[in-house]
Amino acid sequence: MIPMTDQQTPEMQILENLNGQIECKKTIVVPTSMITNYQKFFQLAIPKNTKQITLVLPLSFINKLKEIKETIKNTLPEAEIREIITDKSENIILCTYF
Repeated sequence: MIPMTDQQTPEMQILENLNGQIECKKTIVVPTSMITNYQKFFQLAIPKNTKQITLVLPLSFINKLKEIKETIKNTLPEAEIREIITDKSENIILCTYF
């Protein structure tokens, strides 16, 4: 997890820019280097009662988008998944709404 600071991080700016466009009850920001197994990560990180997921991925992950979405769909088949690709951060931002 990314520690909170007094300075606005790129992740905070991304979420602020999306304010009003997405609903978020829980937000997780994780450096991509910390995730070695997407399935295990998403099973642990996403609450079971999640209805909507907004996934913000770094531009460098565009080729992994399909794999990540399929992993989430296998974990929570009923959840709606929105994805956003950004060049502003190298972290994965997971915003869930239940």
